[in-house]
Amino acid sequence: DLVGRQLAERDREHADRVKSLEIMMKEKEKQLLNASNILRQQLSDAKREIQMLERKQSSQQQLLARKTSEAHTFLAAASRKSSEDVAAAVANAAAAQSKLATSNGSSDSPESLEQEVESLRIVLEMRSVEVD
Repeated sequence: DLVGRQLAERDREHADRVKSLEIMMKEKEKQLLNASNILRQQLSDAKREIQMLERKQSSQQQLLARKTSEAHTFLAAASRKSSEDVAAAVANAAAAQSKLATSNGSSDSPESLEQEVESLRIVLEMRSVEVD
């Protein structure tokens, strides 16, 4: 009889421990499920943010490409204009030098005009290097 009571007491203690462990397992299971749901939501949010940032980056790259193209076009036109202006100035200086040389016998004026023409040619050459 004593042994039977001891065995019954052990069975109750064992059943209580098993019940306690089952309750703890269910609580841990709930915690893990909640953590899993939170992580899924964070992953979903992160994916949406990545997509938004990729679209934003693409838009900015397109805008940058368009602005860069416009700037190149503007600079090329400005350089051509400057080169054309310098070329016209060189041609005018050469024509003026030619006129002075034919109308004036002095050697000082043609030399200074030659220097001016040479200077303008150097400027023209520098501009063409800038354009390249």
